[in-house]
Amino acid sequence: MRDFAIAPIILEVTKLENQPTSIPVYTVEANILTLSPAHYVQNATIHYNPGGGWQEIPLMQINDTLYTGDIPQQPFGSIIRYYVSAEDERGLRRTFPANAETDSVFLCFGIYEPNTQTLDLDFEEGPGNVPVDSSDYGNRVQAIGNPTYSTNAAIGNYSIHLEGDSSYLEIDSPFMASPEFTVDFWFNLDSLEAFRRMISLGTSTGSSNYMVFLMPDSTLTAESSIENDPIGASGLRDELKLNTRINIGQWYHAIYQLSSDTVLLQLYDANDLLLDEKRLSIIGPATRLEGKFRIGLLYNHTGYFGGYVDEVKVYNYARDLTVGIEPEEKSGVPLRYELSQNYPNPFNAQTTIEYSLPVSGRVKITLYDILGRKVKTLFDEKKPAGPYKLRFDAG
Repeated sequence: MRDFAIAPIILEVTKLENQPTSIPVYTVEANILTLSPAHYVQNATIHYNPGGGWQEIPLMQINDTLYTGDIPQQPFGSIIRYYVSAEDERGLRRTFPANAETDSVFLCFGIYEPNTQTLDLDFEEGPGNVPVDSSDYGNRVQAIGNPTYSTNAAIGNYSIHLEGDSSYLEIDSPFMASPEFTVDFWFNLDSLEAFRRMISLGTSTGSSNYMVFLMPDSTLTAESSIENDPIGASGLRDELKLNTRINIGQWYHAIYQLSSDTVLLQLYDANDLLLDEKRLSIIGPATRLEGKFRIGLLYNHTGYFGGYVDEVKVYNYARDLTVGIEPEEKSGVPLRYELSQNYPNPFNAQTTIEYSLPVSGRVKITLYDILGRKVKTLFDEKKPAGPYKLRFDAG
């Protein structure tokens, strides 16, 4: 029988999802074999880089083809790139991905905390600066084309303007994708061109973790791939389509949230008053797809969004599907800022927090444990003047 010089075959390797900080090790399995029984796998290795350089861990053989190994625990915010290599006794070698060592194509995952904000762009850096993510993840933002700062802002001093021809913002980070999420942003359109993605994370039309865009009749909709739900096969764009028509030159506030059983799209006006919403029951969560987070353009697409974007926030949980906030039924505008003691206190699964604003402004309410450690941000939004109740359900 002729003996071909063929390196070991790596049939598949574990593609790790993002891992919470509580996980002590990250197990990688690989199926590796040789085509001829005359040869054997001499060594198999995990190569991984948590940000400070490449390290190696030998894979342990479990049976004829199965090999396994553990990448050790890494700190919050780490992005780990990895690949597997296998070599036989003749020195013939192969990697997975096949072009890992030639083209720097790797598998990748991040270390995250559940129930956290993964992106916070307020664009207050101003002209001459690249936008900065002020969330704890510190994602790197790339400005493609010629995005410009504008003083036409929904909140604060600046927004980002995209001319609708060749400009967009991009973040290549595993933390932007999540099976449950909240996407929250303000927008102001230069034109009413349909299917221009304001916010998106996906690989193509109909294959997205999330995206928000206009339909041909100038109404807002959103889309997510949900492989377990019959209506999710179409991405939900028809089911989530709102009735309110968007106007050019006006600021709007959009919030898109998806949990394991509910999806919610909301549209607010420039004063942050609710204009329209659509809520659906689903069999979730969303399909977590690899791709690049973009403002102004869908990955592998050619339709650019033209207009202004401000206060872009993303969370790795459905924020308002567990946290409810509503105006209190009191007359008049409060005379001063007030934050009342939550009740009941202490609480088990649910509690209510009351606060008052004498003028409109940004409200951020964060929950800490008894040791002063941050648990989650409950609310981070602009609200009109008035008294409010925030209801939090930890269950």
